[in-house]
Amino acid sequence: MLLTEHIAGLVAGTTFNALPGDVRDKAKLLLLDHIGCMIAGSATQGARMMTGYLAGTDGGGPSTVFGTMNRMTAANAAHANATSASMLSLDDSFVLFGHPGASIIPAALAVAEQTGATGEQLIAAVVCGYEMSLRLGTALRPSEERDRQVKGLASWQIFGACSAASRLHGFNDVEVADAFGLTPMHAPLPYLRKFHSRPMSLLKNNYGWANKGAITAVELVRAGFHGNRTIFDGDDGFWA
Repeated sequence: MLLTEHIAGLVAGTTFNALPGDVRDKAKLLLLDHIGCMIAGSATQGARMMTGYLAGTDGGGPSTVFGTMNRMTAANAAHANATSASMLSLDDSFVLFGHPGASIIPAALAVAEQTGATGEQLIAAVVCGYEMSLRLGTALRPSEERDRQVKGLASWQIFGACSAASRLHGFNDVEVADAFGLTPMHAPLPYLRKFHSRPMSLLKNNYGWANKGAITAVELVRAGFHGNRTIFDGDDGFWA
């Protein structure tokens, strides 16, 4: 079995009932924490600018933009909420891996509203996102020399949002693989070695785009598009 096929099957088959109790509890805590970070961050200049921009391009939708009266499409709501969640850097962090939740939970919440998901389905999707994101990041960890030259987090964390959104849409393993194949076409390039220039960009890690890009890839699968189903396999895989 190819690696991409194996991972897609794990995402498609993950259920709430299969999760250990402590994992469920941790996912609930992370969800609550991120909603608080979104509400707090929504009052910052950068978040207000982003939400205002997105509102001007969005005709309304099913998904909440926390801390505001706006409702947008799932992709734009996740974009706005991810920007807010990470703006104050109060969201969860993992050493050298940035803030994993901000590239997962905004997409999961927005798509859960879009699909009318249950709380159990939302939690299972969030766990899928964390498992995918952090394991992929570990597998892609560069050498110290390479890391000093090229660094990107959202570039691969986008697969966490893709996993969560795919699970909430009830994708089968082939559809998840298609979404994985389309996702890197919407991923931000690794730019973080230029991040600390002045003036510093309010986009920060650009987790907003990671959420939006992942949801876009998933929506394209729903529209009939196919992606490369071996995206993690071979010498020319995404890891390279």
